[in-house]
Amino acid sequence: MALASSFLIAANDEHGLNPPTAGKRTPIMPYINRSFYENEFNRRCKNAFIEACLRCGFNVFDVKPEIQDISITLRVRRTNNARPTLVVTFAYNASGDGTTFNNANGFEVYYSRLNQFATRSQNLSEDVYQQLINNVSNNGRGIGTLNVSMLTAVNCPATLIEAGFMTNFEEAKLMLNPIYITQVAEGVC
Repeated sequence: MALASSFLIAANDEHGLNPPTAGKRTPIMPYINRSFYENEFNRRCKNAFIEACLRCGFNVFDVKPEIQDISITLRVRRTNNARPTLVVTFAYNASGDGTTFNNANGFEVYYSRLNQFATRSQNLSEDVYQQLINNVSNNGRGIGTLNVSMLTAVNCPATLIEAGFMTNFEEAKLMLNPIYITQVAEGVC
């Protein structure tokens, strides 16, 4: 059995805060009169995941240490240059036009059949999904395929977690909940 220290785990958070990516935020949250930006969850969850991986003895690579958005092309290049064992991307979903809350709910895990390690990416996604089912209380929507560059163009197995819907009021509240962020990060680790 390989030691954890023989693995390099890459972690990526989608959508930066500066400037905020259009459409990547909750509707206005009642009582606080502001939106939550998707990256307010993604970045915190990625950082908690990195901490969990380090605690377990893995080597880690932060694909996007910047707070602002950077291009997907640069993220893919950084990932491929680092030559990680695998890469995990953290994201938060939305449904509808993003201006109102709706009933779409649950987390999803994705991989791409176009990844050169498609079978390993699928296995990774299945393992991550099962751990999230065991670790979080919100609904699991399943494992799907998605053809985005962080899943297709990286030279390693890759998975992407949509940890909930920012257009669902209850799941939007989870975006800044430190307990939920830790549950997702630990489950993925």
